[in-house]
Amino acid sequence: MANPNIPEFPNPASPNPPGVWSPMRQGVQRIFAPVERFLAIEAASGLVLMIAAVAALVWANSPRRAAYANLWHVPIGFKLGAFTFQRDLHFGSMMA
Repeated sequence: MANPNIPEFPNPASPNPPGVWSPMRQGVQRIFAPVERFLAIEAASGLVLMIAAVAALVWANSPRRAAYANLWHVPIGFKLGAFTFQRDLHFGSMMA
């Protein structure tokens, strides 16, 4: 039995965060569980890939094609101390 005068400290070996996080975590798991089940099916993952490809084709051939072209030149990367790794999304820029 827990003593009400002694504060409880979280157990570092426990996979669940202490106290108030448990209900929030359960709520998030309840929301994302159907998405995780859907994406676990290979056919569903293929369907998501096909939808993304069609969306990219439509966007690249729309009046907003300049925004699509600019997307490929957005730099992404990471920095760790003095080391920096940064590249454009466009693979062709790595060849130059």
